[in-house]
This record gives sequence, structure tokens and C-alpha cells, in this order.
Amino acid sequence: MSTAADLPFLTVSEAARLTRLSTKSVYRLIDSGQIPAIKVSGSIRIPVAWRDALMRAAGEAVAASLEAGSHRAAEGSAGA
Repeated sequence: MSTAADLPFLTVSEAARLTRLSTKSVYRLIDSGQIPAIKVSGSIRIPVAWRDALMRAAGEAVAASLEAGSHRAAEGSAGA
């Protein structure tokens, strides 16, 4: 039996929880094309690949922020 984690799509509610946005905001982002979605039997579904890309982008942003912070710290100690 499949669990929700095994399915290739997220519900709008799941995407809202994941992003800590309201469902209304997720619907707006879908309508604007910022979140890809399909309609299945009248229900909107968001590809899990979107979640994966979001997580990669978030990880890269965190890594870049940490890297920038370490450069600033090194520059600060070099002038001491």
C-alpha cells in the first residue's frame, strides 16, 4: 500500500504546510504559474518534483548564505 510520501503529487494543503503558506496563497501561486499543478478529477495536484526543486533551491540558498557569512567572518578577523 502506498503512503502519501510515495505518491508523485502533493495536495494544495500539503504544499501549504511544506511552505508555511496559506492554502489561499498556494492557489494564487498556482494561478500565477509560480507553482506547477494539474487537475485530477477536479482536484489540484502539485508534482513532487516541485517540492524537490524547492528543497534543493532552499539548500543552495542556505549554503550560499553560510559561505558568505564565513567570508565576512574571515575578512573581519584579517583586519584585526
